[in-house]
Amino acid sequence: LTSARAPCLPLEFIISRATTEPSPLGTRLGPALKHELEARLGPTIYVAGLDYPASFSLPDSPETGTRNLVERVRDRAEQCPDMRFAFSGYSQGCDVTHAALQQLAPLSERISSIVTFGDPLTSIGWPTAYQNRVLNFCDPGDRACGGQGTVPGHLNYGA
Repeated sequence: LTSARAPCLPLEFIISRATTEPSPLGTRLGPALKHELEARLGPTIYVAGLDYPASFSLPDSPETGTRNLVERVRDRAEQCPDMRFAFSGYSQGCDVTHAALQQLAPLSERISSIVTFGDPLTSIGWPTAYQNRVLNFCDPGDRACGGQGTVPGHLNYGA
């Protein structure tokens, strides 16, 4: 669903998938995360995959993702004044989330949580307003987020 047709529920959870994963949710984490969230939270949550290229076209792909995430959240915040937001990013999706949060500062009180997997920007941290709302997963074998492994370690999430 586009943001214009999505229901106004208490929480919208937006998933930004990893590089080369198919739209809208990817394959490694998105579908399972959506299933679990909907099973646990039922009619109180709307789970959406972010529309963006998720390609190796840098910096275009993450810039497009950032722009789309910011626009979506601003539009949805206006359409649904009581809605709160949560984000999940995997790999490049984390880059998108980091950049978008910088632009969403006026809505920070409506952002309830951020969950990241294989975050390449782990070392830079999060803005102070969000630090207590972040759950970061970095596999010890994932070199992309500070582990001591190899590229395959970055692909183990959701396995």
